[in-house]
Amino acid sequence: MIQTASVQPRVFNSSRPAFLDACAAVMLVLEERGLEHARVNLLKCFNPAGSFFITSFCFFEALGVLKRKMLKRQIVYDHYVKCCYMLLNYRQTNRLRRAKTLGEKYSVDLSDALQIVDLAHGEFSHYVQDSKPLLITVDGDLEKAARTEGLRVWNCKDAKTPPEQ
Repeated sequence: MIQTASVQPRVFNSSRPAFLDACAAVMLVLEERGLEHARVNLLKCFNPAGSFFITSFCFFEALGVLKRKMLKRQIVYDHYVKCCYMLLNYRQTNRLRRAKTLGEKYSVDLSDALQIVDLAHGEFSHYVQDSKPLLITVDGDLEKAARTEGLRVWNCKDAKTPPEQ
């Protein structure tokens, strides 16, 4: 068990921002052999009342790391989902709930489900006709799930040109 009670946590907030890279973000939600000392150092300074920030790029990279660990059976699916929830708590919990529901409904992973949620409910979701976002993929399961959710999808492996609308 990691002991952190003896050190006063430093609060990071918008006036003193601290940004996690993908590796540090994964380390915050998942214990890994060989990095115990680094995790202890991070947790000594981490205070949930404060904030760490993570860029979108690093967030999705961290999700990819967690996905790879799940696919390689280094962590079980339930642990993968829990880690993703913890990580997304630094961003938007509601998005992950929707994504988890879609992921289970269509048997797609959380990264794919998050793409569907973003396209269906994000900033471009109100665009219509020619401006309606197009999801480009080579993943048949993602294509089927997105199309079922009413999104425009082009599987560029199976079709030579994107759909008209």
